[in-house]
Amino acid sequence: MESMNKETLIVLIITFIGCSDEVISSEPIDDEEPILEIFMNLPTSSDGLYLFDYPNNHPHTYTSVEYISSPMERVFWFSPDSFSVYHMWNWFVYPIIDYTTYTSSDGTGKQLIYLYEPHIGDTLLVYGCIGDYCKEVSFIVTE
Repeated sequence: MESMNKETLIVLIITFIGCSDEVISSEPIDDEEPILEIFMNLPTSSDGLYLFDYPNNHPHTYTSVEYISSPMERVFWFSPDSFSVYHMWNWFVYPIIDYTTYTSSDGTGKQLIYLYEPHIGDTLLVYGCIGDYCKEVSFIVTE
């Protein structure tokens, strides 16, 4: 019976005294901006905009944006530019780039951009963001 009381006392001591409110994180708190470079594997114009040559006689196509960041970094994608689809008596509007992607273990990645014929002649804009830190890339859809 005496050993049972010692065990109970040890459990109570560990429970009430052994706990601490202080949490120590192994990750440093850093105010530096994240690493993020976004670019396209396309030729550029004299003013630095990328040029995408839309393929003839195609109702839609894709291009891509490539990026470099820290390994396994989540990148959010946005665009003010969109495309429309008419389906079952309703119009649906979607951004040309959407969702999130993660960089590979070497810190690189690629995300697709959807384009259709009404984009020909337009200058389009894509944003890649890590938290509140964003970079942008612009390109012209040529014929």
